[in-house]
Amino acid sequence: MAENHAARVKQLMAAEAARVQAMIHKDYAVLDRLLADNLSYCHSSGRWDTKAGFIDNMKAGFSYLSSRRSDSAVRLFGATAIVTGSLDIILQASPTTPPDDIACLVTQTWMERNGGWQLVAHQATRRRIA
Repeated sequence: MAENHAARVKQLMAAEAARVQAMIHKDYAVLDRLLADNLSYCHSSGRWDTKAGFIDNMKAGFSYLSSRRSDSAVRLFGATAIVTGSLDIILQASPTTPPDDIACLVTQTWMERNGGWQLVAHQATRRRIA
């Protein structure tokens, strides 16, 4: 049972890594597969997005340049997982604006669906840097 738990956590974190790479490389096919149709995505700015809004914003010029996770903790509840931790991202709101380096705390809800993990909720809060 512990092996199954570890394997599922590994699969989930691989899905998260694939999601991040898809955001950086604007791979909309991968994002379409990994983001649930009913996604609720709250950015660190407080702006809320649906799946369509999130992808449309990237198509309009919003770019994720890099992303690094740390202190990730995964809790499994059947076919649902809660992932918490730190996230440091560099993003660019448009091609004409300078990049912004943001340190966040993140809570994500993932569900196992159709043989893989899908992100159903994402909540990011900016961390205070002393």
